[in-house]
Amino acid sequence: MATKHWIGAVLLLVILSSSLYVLMPKEVKLVVGKTKTQIFIYDEDRVGSNWELIGTEYMYLWDGSAKMRASDRLLETFDLDNGMTTITRTAWYKDNIKTKQTYTFDGNLEDIEFVPVSHIAECFNCEGKIVSFEYRDIEYEGETRLAFSPEIFGRLKVEWKGNPYLEKLYQYKFVSPKLMVRYRPASEYEVYNIRMSDPITPGSGNDTGLVSRWSFEGNFKDSVGSNDGTAEGEPAIGTGIKGR
Repeated sequence: MATKHWIGAVLLLVILSSSLYVLMPKEVKLVVGKTKTQIFIYDEDRVGSNWELIGTEYMYLWDGSAKMRASDRLLETFDLDNGMTTITRTAWYKDNIKTKQTYTFDGNLEDIEFVPVSHIAECFNCEGKIVSFEYRDIEYEGETRLAFSPEIFGRLKVEWKGNPYLEKLYQYKFVSPKLMVRYRPASEYEVYNIRMSDPITPGSGNDTGLVSRWSFEGNFKDSVGSNDGTAEGEPAIGTGIKGR
């Protein structure tokens, strides 16, 4: 059974048994599951479901050529001050390795571009591993090439910061294309700023003409103070969602 909770005046948080999602009704929806995050846009003329998937985000850890498997995962939501809410996804691995992804939402902002306001990924004890972000189910018809932040795929924008060692778009013959951004953690604690959203102006390919009001430290320029997604708070509703 779904539990619903309004974030400010414009966003609705829905808690399900295996996922959490935030939506701006009849505009955009971000679904945070145990292993992936998906973004949907609303199309009232679409046959069947009115929600169209425009991107799926995955975060992976690699130990050399071997993909690491989490021993446990936890989804939680926290209410912050002034109509702010976070959804966190924490994953535990062998050798005391942990990742924590935090999506921050501001229920006072009516622009769909700010769903979410920010997404940060923290990595604990990941030194010597590979942190990989992959984006699938994207609209891209070009060739395999290097990628540059921000990349725009129709109604989806992906932007990132830092010094990834790999930024590449892959085109395939029989499966959907994907964007890959990879980092090599150099210390016991690393934090990465990377975000997908529905931009104000739809585009195609690498559209550097768009001006985003979101900064990669997790702050939005038309507000006072900072929002780095790491503030402590009390759970909004009930407990978190655990599972592998």
